[in-house]
Amino acid sequence: MPYSVTGEPYTGIATPKPRRTEVSHYNMDINNKARIHWACRRGMRELDISIMPFFEYEYDSLSDKDKALFIRLLECDDPDLFNWLMNHGAPQDDELQRMVTLIQTRNKDRGPVAM
Repeated sequence: MPYSVTGEPYTGIATPKPRRTEVSHYNMDINNKARIHWACRRGMRELDISIMPFFEYEYDSLSDKDKALFIRLLECDDPDLFNWLMNHGAPQDDELQRMVTLIQTRNKDRGPVAM
């Protein structure tokens, strides 16, 4: 059974928590692309392969509401993001699930990109 970063058994249900204090969406402007780019770099190759191309190729085409939602998703813990993006669970929040699905769909439609 996978475990969360807190050591609790992972249930597939999680609420977003700030991953790092400087990543909080309360402080991150949807137009501050340098800071968002930094927040996209997760240090887990599987996440970088999903999140970075989406940011680089799709972020500018998102509505402001979806940009804010993407930032909210970036606040989630890496194990949760990994499980959601690899279809090993789903966020309890329907809007976060919509963003996960959008990332998966757009990445699949675009195909692999060089990293």
